[in-house]
Amino acid sequence: MEEFKALVTKIHSIGMHMIIDWVANHSSRDNLLVAQHPDWYTREGNFQSTPWRDYNDIIDFNCDKPELRKSMTEALEFWVKGTGIDGYKCNVASFVPIEF
Repeated sequence: MEEFKALVTKIHSIGMHMIIDWVANHSSRDNLLVAQHPDWYTREGNFQSTPWRDYNDIIDFNCDKPELRKSMTEALEFWVKGTGIDGYKCNVASFVPIEF
């Protein structure tokens, strides 16, 4: 983490901004959240893979879950406040509800 913060500081010192990728609609099947919060994922019996890919090593979050949204919002705030990054590029944003 200290190396990352130093990188952000260096990037800022040369007049650039740090934007990181944020994946808000899915995770890998081996993400710790799968075991900790299985209810945060889309399920119909089994976990659901993303419908827009032909592989199944990622599974969709259920963005209707308020606890998931709260956790993600806290994580987004952590990276901005805790490391000084300047923002996010939201991966597959079109699959995340616009109100979120």
